[in-house]
Amino acid sequence: MHFWYQVGKRLTAAIKTQCRWWFRGEKFTNESALLVHEYFLKKRMAKLGYQFNSSELTQFDANVYSLIDSTIADLKEKDLKRKRKK
Repeated sequence: MHFWYQVGKRLTAAIKTQCRWWFRGEKFTNESALLVHEYFLKKRMAKLGYQFNSSELTQFDANVYSLIDSTIADLKEKDLKRKRKK
């Protein structure tokens, strides 16, 4: 159990870091780069009208996408607060 807990913590941290790099426009990658790239690719395709079948999502993918959504929302909120202070 302890091993999987540590893997989950490390992956969560890697996803959040990759999202911060993406948000800032930096070109760094880590072990979660493919997951984050897939998420943003699907978001762009959805804007073009492509529809994804939600039943094709695994529980893992759904959890990752939820984490990415919340991380990006937090980054946008912090950025907005920072801009308001200026």
